[in-house]
Amino acid sequence: LCEKWELPLFEARVDIPALARKRSKGLEETAREERRLFLRKVAREESCQVVALGHHRGDQVETFFHRLLRGTGSGGLAAMRPRSDVFVRPLLHFSPERIEAYSRRHQLEHVEDASNLDMRFTRNRIRHQVLPMLRELQPALDSSVSRLCDQLSAEADFWGECEERALDNLSGRDGDYLRLDCPGLLDLHPALRPRVIRRALHRIRGDLQGIDASHVASIERLFEVGPSQ
Repeated sequence: LCEKWELPLFEARVDIPALARKRSKGLEETAREERRLFLRKVAREESCQVVALGHHRGDQVETFFHRLLRGTGSGGLAAMRPRSDVFVRPLLHFSPERIEAYSRRHQLEHVEDASNLDMRFTRNRIRHQVLPMLRELQPALDSSVSRLCDQLSAEADFWGECEERALDNLSGRDGDYLRLDCPGLLDLHPALRPRVIRRALHRIRGDLQGIDASHVASIERLFEVGPSQ
């Protein structure tokens, strides 16, 4: 297809199972990380301003419920953004049925990833077992969840500004450490406090991989009980 359309093609092969074992991570998470690294590398080398991904509304709904089951907060439930960093998702608000109809109308072929049928992956069980039942109860499920994700995304942007201001007021650098004002944190509204803790973790680590609500709650309890005697 690239040859027919006179487009450059970039390929890479990575042993995902071996990397997943080495990193003690799941196959899906490892594959996602490696895809992102590859796309960023090519974009940088080819001076690309954006990288367009093919996620559609069905993927958004699956991501919402996947994160809901993992116990993520409202920020995580915003799921995927139309744009995040260099990545854009122009198809995010289109249903897979509409995309497939467009492809048939224009005689565009696609390849179905065989791993999409592997029920070992939680996302596939959500896609093939959970969502069909929910759609029977609510036929408009996908559009409703998509609107909710948009709303949560806007709220996450607002909260992000609040978190940054609060963290700047309650923290200071000490070499490689970030010192936090414990009394000041405890004075924060209970809705803001865990968000500021997550923001502090992100500032130190550079990401929140492997961090969930239980970790933030444990840190919050440390602030409440004070130092051990």
